[in-house]
Amino acid sequence: MTAYPGHFPAMSGIAMPIAPAPAIPKTRLVAAGAVGLAALLVPVASFLPLYTVSGTPVDDESFVVSLTSWGIDDPEADDVSVPITGPLLVVATVLLLAAAVLCAVTATRSATPGLRRVAGMVTVTGATFLTSGVWAIVAQVVGLAAAIEEPRVDDEAKGFAEGPGAGLWLLVAGVVVALVAMVLTLRATWRDPQSADRSPATSSPTMWRAS
Repeated sequence: MTAYPGHFPAMSGIAMPIAPAPAIPKTRLVAAGAVGLAALLVPVASFLPLYTVSGTPVDDESFVVSLTSWGIDDPEADDVSVPITGPLLVVATVLLLAAAVLCAVTATRSATPGLRRVAGMVTVTGATFLTSGVWAIVAQVVGLAAAIEEPRVDDEAKGFAEGPGAGLWLLVAGVVVALVAMVLTLRATWRDPQSADRSPATSSPTMWRAS
């Protein structure tokens, strides 16, 4: 004999277990904050010196020349051509801002698995784009430093000083934070179930069989 739950009147009043609401993914909230921080650091760093050279030549007239993502910060260096990396950082900032918004939106119970995958892809794109761009900027700064090293003679007597600026360090920090956000987003995406909120209690009722 086959019987179903409705065939037992005495059992019809038994409350079926209700699955608890899924918790808000805190990992995605942290990722949203991290990628948002990276999106803030990058534009600020683009206007700060990447590399600075200062000194006091023989005529005792001191000078300071700084390289930024938008060129050389020196009116007398108009004839010096350097790669402009500012637009590259603008694109990276836009990607990171989009990733921050998507990560924040997907840190809700109503977010779909598809939207969470999109957030992961945008975060990976922004982090890798920023990393490649900063790598190119570091190579540019290293090349500039090597070019300055060659013609120098007895620099200490002339009071020359050079070194990386705050902008370069902020860009490196932005890359680190963006990569952390990427790892957190991918980790949260991999841990998401294939189907949303499926559990024995929320699945279709199972028939009871009795002989």
